Amino acid sequence: MSILKLTVCIIILIILDQVAKVLIYNYFMDEHFVIIPSLIEFLPVFNSKGTYLSNLFNLNIKIGIHFFHVICQIAMFIFYILLRKAGNNTTLFDMVFIFFEAGFICSSMGFIFLEKGCLDYTYLKPLFVFDLKDLYLNCFICLLIIFLLKRKIRTSKDLYKLLSVK
Repeated sequence: MSILKLTVCIIILIILDQVAKVLIYNYFMDEHFVIIPSLIEFLPVFNSKGTYLSNLFNLNIKIGIHFFHVICQIAMFIFYILLRKAGNNTTLFDMVFIFFEAGFICSSMGFIFLEKGCLDYTYLKPLFVFDLKDLYLNCFICLLIIFLLKRKIRTSKDLYKLLSVK
């Protein structure tokens, strides 16, 4: 997939996430309703703690999240460039990269532009509240696992072979 197509896909996902948040913030912040009884509800809340684990353990690691985002963005970009140079790029890994970038950019935008934190709005009872960005990041994880399994990458040695220029 060309860099232009990758960029367009990432931008479209970011726009979807941000438009949903703007609409919810401006028109539906006081709404609360059931989507699927005993499973999913619409419940807009601001998440100032970051990840599910930091919420679960009541950790306030807002600055750590920004540092983590920058490190992850750099690592993924380098990995993607190495993969392409080695001639091992696939549509599957392009999708991994797209969901990763869209998810992390949306997450960063939430913490940068909203003082209250990220706006989450879908409550998965009784676990947590999430949004499109969280779905993007979960798609990234699932697709990355599928990619690694398809390529039979189980050790760092296997990963080195994959990234070796032929």
